Amino acid sequence: MRLATAIDKYVLYKQGLGMKFIAERYLLSAFCRTMGDISVGRVSPANAWSFICPQGQQTRVSEKRYYAIRGFYKFALARGLVRRSPLPTRIASLPQVVTPYIYSREELALLLRLASARYMRAPRVKPVVIHALIVLMYGAGLRTSEALGLNLADVDLENRQIYVRNTKFYKTRLVPLGPGLARAFAKYLRVRNRRHSSAPTAPIFVYNKNGRRITHQAAQHHFRVLCRKAGFGIPDGIQINPRLHDLRHYLRSLTMSGSALRV
Repeated sequence: MRLATAIDKYVLYKQGLGMKFIAERYLLSAFCRTMGDISVGRVSPANAWSFICPQGQQTRVSEKRYYAIRGFYKFALARGLVRRSPLPTRIASLPQVVTPYIYSREELALLLRLASARYMRAPRVKPVVIHALIVLMYGAGLRTSEALGLNLADVDLENRQIYVRNTKFYKTRLVPLGPGLARAFAKYLRVRNRRHSSAPTAPIFVYNKNGRRITHQAAQHHFRVLCRKAGFGIPDGIQINPRLHDLRHYLRSLTMSGSALRV
């Protein structure tokens, strides 16, 4: 069987299990293009490793490539498509290199004050949207992708909870909201619904003009602008770039003042 055909079967199998499998499909497609139009059993260990570590040195990308291809060959072995895998049994684990930025209460309050005003010219995303996104991620401990993926149907303000669906490891979980966070988020939704669709499947965090779901890149861009205006991110002379995702690393019971949460 051709490598491309075998990979297509593997991707369909994984998606049939309910997995999104987007990143893995992209990596396997690149692997297939690099190996060429060959039989699935003709991929040599040298060529496979050359794709995993194109510069001869293992990186974070190398790990992602290795585990994506390893999963495919487990599938191929189980179905008799190959007799052996061209990959080594294991790959060295690189040390964690990303240090989360832990925001202080004062820094978060400053970010929210800045986000309540017009902090950039002609923004594609209204400040109220970024303000609400920061509040939700910090108060509920959501990942960036989880928050941006929310639809109106996922928010149950009556019971003060949010349904986070198909998140990391393809699980769905229920996230409780504190009273202050629920009130602030309800106020944001009233502002949002005046201009954009209130259909259950409509995204919560939207672009100003078209009401479409904002992208991860757009959210990160606006957040970086806020951080620059706030003037923090280099404590004790050590460069640490605050990320939007880092907000979830300082989850605690919501004890911030009403003014800090005001949308």
